[in-house]
Amino acid sequence: MKNILAVAMFFSLVLVNGATPAQIIVGNLGLEKLPPTDSRIVVGTWLLKEMSCTRSIEQAHSRYFMVARCDGVRSDDKGILLAKLGDNLYQSQANGWSYEIADTGSLQVRNRSGAVILNGEPHPRLWP
Repeated sequence: MKNILAVAMFFSLVLVNGATPAQIIVGNLGLEKLPPTDSRIVVGTWLLKEMSCTRSIEQAHSRYFMVARCDGVRSDDKGILLAKLGDNLYQSQANGWSYEIADTGSLQVRNRSGAVILNGEPHPRLWP
């Protein structure tokens, strides 16, 4: 019964707010469907030291996204919408994480409290 109520509330919010499917937050990550790759500009790509995944910041028109690509997972059609706060600083409104590009080109991913949780080194390719 709780699931039916939750689904009904979700769809009523969508109808009231006029949200399109691409604007709906998936889980708590805030993933959105991305435009085709040929209409995106890659700002930077980093290989995460903690896992065999890359992260890239990609611009689609006036919007920015954090896109994750991991070895064995061939999906780059979703990303986390970012707000550009400065030349080298981006933040997700969905999860509160920030992404800072250092002068050296490395990437620091910080959680809501500001602690560095992931580090990335510049990487020449989008896939690991």
